[in-house]
Amino acid sequence: MSALITLLRKEILENKGTCLWLPVIVGTVLIALVLGTLLFSNDIAFRLNSDGMTGLAALPGDMSIEDRYQVTRAVLSALTIPFFIPLSLVIIFYVGHALFDERKDRSILFWKSLPVSDRLTVISKIVMAVVIFPLSYWFFLSITQLLFLSIISVYGLMADLPIWPFLFRADLVLGHAFTFLLALMAQGFWLLPVYAYLLFCSSWAPRSPLFVAIAILAIISMTISGWRFLNFGQLNGFEPLGWAARRFGESPLPLSLKLGIEDSNEVMGHGTGILQILETFVSPMMWLGWLIALPLLWGAVMMRRRATA
Repeated sequence: MSALITLLRKEILENKGTCLWLPVIVGTVLIALVLGTLLFSNDIAFRLNSDGMTGLAALPGDMSIEDRYQVTRAVLSALTIPFFIPLSLVIIFYVGHALFDERKDRSILFWKSLPVSDRLTVISKIVMAVVIFPLSYWFFLSITQLLFLSIISVYGLMADLPIWPFLFRADLVLGHAFTFLLALMAQGFWLLPVYAYLLFCSSWAPRSPLFVAIAILAIISMTISGWRFLNFGQLNGFEPLGWAARRFGESPLPLSLKLGIEDSNEVMGHGTGILQILETFVSPMMWLGWLIALPLLWGAVMMRRRATA
């Protein structure tokens, strides 16, 4: 266990820019945009002036509880998008180059001289993709959301408008944060076969492992489609490249960032969203993905064991 922790620390240090600094930069830019909008824009929903607040002064009293929850959910969900898109790209590029880069710069010779198994090295890299990267981005996202809500609340209080108790309930904020964290973990395990495949390709590809990985799937898919068309006159059917693309589209947290919360009575605890996310862990498609991922990870271990540079 201590060896795995040491390897994870090494991976974090080697990828400090994408694991730590990138989410910090994203959060800083978002907060700067919020402050700039509040201070300098004339098109926001409310403005402070010498007479107090204009625009949203009567809004909290007019809004129903359901509307307030929907506003809060929309605001918090919108803040996740600038974090989620870079996170997805970072993980794809990470697993696609994780075992290739150490062969490219010949650092694999040094790491092989240490008493660390190839299996543990591969495990550390997949743990980075499934757990560490999502946790890091979620942590800085949560800080950004709290800063955003605090800024808006202070801005409202300057005009005697207590926005926090009306729009930003602490229980709803914590519920959203927990639901999004659970969704990120489910996302990592759901995409495990994709990550394992990219990691496997990075363990042996002579160059451009991401291109090689996509090219292999494309060639296999075209071969299957051509054979199906010549024999049955059909083009639709199973294709590896299409399956991998659908894996992203059917994931617990696709780009639409759906959390499955529609009933306002369940928003407080995010009951519907949490149940839907937990169901993905026991779904047959999740288990099928793990069955596909295991031999690919084993193949990555074998290829790294044979690699010398």
